[in-house]
Amino acid sequence: MSTPLQIPELLIQIGEFLDHPSLVSLSYVDRFSYTVATPLLLRQVSISLKSKSFPLFASAIRSNPSLAAFCKSLSFSNVQPPYSFELQENLIAILNATCVHHNLASLSLQGMLNAGVGQLPDRVWTAIAASSSSVEVLKLCMRIVKAEWMPLTNAHFTKLRVFHLDLRHASSAGTDYAPLQRLLESLSDLEDLDIYFPVFHATPGITWQSRHPCLKLFSIRGGGNIGNSNFLARNPQIQTLRIHTEQAFEPVFNSSIHTLDLDSKFPNPWPAVIHSPIVHLCLRDVSNYPLVEQFIRATQSTLRCLEIHFLGHPRDRHFPESVLGLINIPPTLDELAVLGTWKSGFNLAPCAFPDTMIHEVLGALGPNSSLRALRVRCSKDFSLQDHPDALGQLPPFRNGKGFVSKMLCRRSPDDWAEKSVLRYFGEAWTE
Repeated sequence: MSTPLQIPELLIQIGEFLDHPSLVSLSYVDRFSYTVATPLLLRQVSISLKSKSFPLFASAIRSNPSLAAFCKSLSFSNVQPPYSFELQENLIAILNATCVHHNLASLSLQGMLNAGVGQLPDRVWTAIAASSSSVEVLKLCMRIVKAEWMPLTNAHFTKLRVFHLDLRHASSAGTDYAPLQRLLESLSDLEDLDIYFPVFHATPGITWQSRHPCLKLFSIRGGGNIGNSNFLARNPQIQTLRIHTEQAFEPVFNSSIHTLDLDSKFPNPWPAVIHSPIVHLCLRDVSNYPLVEQFIRATQSTLRCLEIHFLGHPRDRHFPESVLGLINIPPTLDELAVLGTWKSGFNLAPCAFPDTMIHEVLGALGPNSSLRALRVRCSKDFSLQDHPDALGQLPPFRNGKGFVSKMLCRRSPDDWAEKSVLRYFGEAWTE
């Protein structure tokens, strides 16, 4: 009696280190390599609903539903109307197949920005709710109507750690957020909560009375009921906070907040966090300069990384004097970022600085600055080789991984809290 052939352990080990194109090639070698590559290819699936690959993926799952057992993470992008019947049925087929195996740990539906009328059918949200027992990471962008809202808010998510909800295109009139409040109160294991409400609209039904003992990252944008909430006081272990909202919060005096992102359009929450030991401060849409200056001064004893985002224009050649004045305030900063944005339609686009503006920043710092890293967006034609003394005022600093100070960063990660230059070189702000 012959024994079944075993997949060599070495082949499995090799497959773990291959990128996606290499895994695809490996799957065509023979049946052994196909058996190794298929689970790895399906472990993390990121796909656009508008791509040609999406219906092929759905067809493969329909033909062999057992393949869905390998899906640990599903990320669907470009989720925006119009939704064809075929697209809806394909999405529902994939979600229904994965929920059967209870292996899906991460699910993301993103991309309904600037979405027009229309919404996904309630069967999609029912299929998402069916994975509530296994999902640990849930990121959704949705337009609230009752058919969407109820299946999700009635679900019992037992393992959810990360919950990102983009509701900026929800109907602002007549929306009851009480079901969302009840859902939040049931999520006791949350570590990361990010909710984006419609801007400058109230959120009736949200009381912010929930308690999350494990919550470390909290982001709220838009919305607001104005009346003081004790959410920050009820969750003093929060470490990273992004707060762009009209919602006011009660002051927190013994908080753990060390990384803070504020928008000057929404000053109501600022008094609540001014006593926190802020190490990394990001100030956006800087326009109320006296208020911004006051906040920087209040936090400068602990501040090590400061980001200033101001509204500018691509044709700007000089900084506003008020922006340069802010640069001089914190005397012991390690890192500074000065970044400009301009309004392009309804969106904000980054501004690249010409060399005149970069030299203005360096001049404002002065020759005795203790700064070790500077981050700006420079124009394409700017070259350090053409300006050998441009960063001469920044004292060099070396660690085991190279120079830190003599650099300008053109690109950064999407996560604002991870953008600092010194983090790239192994420095943790909070250690």
